[in-house]
Amino acid sequence: MVESVPVERIATLLWREKLFALAEAAKIAENIGFMAKFGEQIPLVPAIGNQLLVGRYQTVLSHQLREALNDRRQKQERQLFRIDVLNGSMD
Repeated sequence: MVESVPVERIATLLWREKLFALAEAAKIAENIGFMAKFGEQIPLVPAIGNQLLVGRYQTVLSHQLREALNDRRQKQERQLFRIDVLNGSMD
C-alpha cells in the first residue's frame, strides 16, 4: 500500500500533464474554428499573460514529477540495499 502512493502520484502527475496539453490544443483549435467561422484575426496561441501562467503551471508539474520519480528511485535503491544486506551479498 505504501509503495503504491509514489506510483499513484507519478500517474496522477502524468495524467495532469497530458490533460493540460489536450486543453491547450483544444483552445488553439477553438481559436482556429472562430477564425474560420467569423473571419476574424485572433491569435492562435494564448496572450502572453496566459502563456506565462501556462509556463508556470508546466514548470510546477515538471518539478513535482521529477521529485516523485526521484523519491520512487530512492525507495527502490533502499529496498535493493536491504535485500543485499539480508542476502549477505554486499560488495
